[in-house]
Amino acid sequence: MRNNDYYHWMIDQVSDRYYDNRYYSKLLFDLDNIEYTWSISLDENRAKDGLQMRYEQGCDREGMPCSILEMLVALSLRVVRDGYISEDEICTFFWDMIKNVGLYFNDDYSYDSDLTDERIANMLNHEYNYDGSNGALFVVNEPRNDMRDTQIWMQAMWHIAEVDRERNGDWLG
Repeated sequence: MRNNDYYHWMIDQVSDRYYDNRYYSKLLFDLDNIEYTWSISLDENRAKDGLQMRYEQGCDREGMPCSILEMLVALSLRVVRDGYISEDEICTFFWDMIKNVGLYFNDDYSYDSDLTDERIANMLNHEYNYDGSNGALFVVNEPRNDMRDTQIWMQAMWHIAEVDRERNGDWLG
């Protein structure tokens, strides 16, 4: 698969009628050109998921590091594949991460690449609040630990569990 085909395939995975990616082409393009880095050792697994997704799609990005977009799409697909959310929820899951990082209003009409760089750097450097607010991929009202010290996978699991509790009205845990 050529790079361009792979890029459009990734975008298709996280778009639907409600989350129309046509209005975010600049943001998504830039996210695909920012390298995903990590400081918590287990977060390397998110890069591995992105590279595995690339391999499975037969993309020719040989030797290139995992991008932020690849990591986010791969994470979204993994939580579906592992049964934590339904396929119908993948777009909401992906775009919630974009909102939490602070990039949802950075659409093509008011796009600011410096804002994208700043918000992604804050997310990668864990420069957000204890509960993930103000810049993490996930916000959890009552995290078990400081989100700044917690791997992305656990943040995602806590977020999904909290959403499930809110839906079911079960806050006893």
